[in-house]
Amino acid sequence: MTTSTAKESAIKKRQPIRAANGSGALAAVQSVEIAAAILQALADAGQPVRVSDLARSMQHTKARVHRHLVTLRRLGLVAQEPETERYYLGWRMFDLGVAAGRQYDIKRVAEPVMNELRDHLEETVVLSVPVNDEAMVVACSVYSTNVCITVQEGNRLPAVGSAQGRVLLAFQDQPVLPAAGENGFTANDAELLDARLKLIRKRFYDFAPNEVLAGINTIAVPVFGGRDRILGAIGIVGLVQNLPGAPSPLQLQWLRKAAGAISRHLGSDIYGD
Repeated sequence: MTTSTAKESAIKKRQPIRAANGSGALAAVQSVEIAAAILQALADAGQPVRVSDLARSMQHTKARVHRHLVTLRRLGLVAQEPETERYYLGWRMFDLGVAAGRQYDIKRVAEPVMNELRDHLEETVVLSVPVNDEAMVVACSVYSTNVCITVQEGNRLPAVGSAQGRVLLAFQDQPVLPAAGENGFTANDAELLDARLKLIRKRFYDFAPNEVLAGINTIAVPVFGGRDRILGAIGIVGLVQNLPGAPSPLQLQWLRKAAGAISRHLGSDIYGD
């Protein structure tokens, strides 16, 4: 499970990529590293950026960054505003992003892991992703018994009133929280929610007996992608007599194992090996 060491490692990964001095093959590798760092910086900015700002954030000279930008622009990986001369991600990055999305589709990656989790814990397994401040179910692996619990793909669960929703909310950089007085949401509710989200960030799971549906409990853990960004939540759904509340040590072990396997496929090792 995540420890302070894992967290520190995750933070280090977000630091700008810096290349040492060198020549030949090493210099070529360093050029690729700088180019990758430029693309990441443009992605993080979310808007066109000046060369000087890029150079300052990456701690490289303006001339060095500009040389790489010229090549990246020629390849279609970045583009430049003619009026401001600021740079932003180009059309080819969009194509690459679409292709990467197809190859690393979270549902495709998660389904075999979900099936294994279902068989070990003998409970239905669901996978949700954040959509418009809600948790949308994108995959369900049903455990078949005399009474089967299934969740339809496309179902949306409230961000505040479900285990999956709160897990997704807890790890967002800027979570959208209800305002006091909105739909009966009180200031006391806001304090309780804030405390619950902090607890989720600490323990990496949440549960919700009788919350979405009477007699049903869900236990959910977060799934991360590159740069340890929250991408989804995987959880088990069952009757409260089987899942009365918080997860057992065995359930939590298997849930974390599943979330870790999916996260590693998607570019995050926040759960460790």
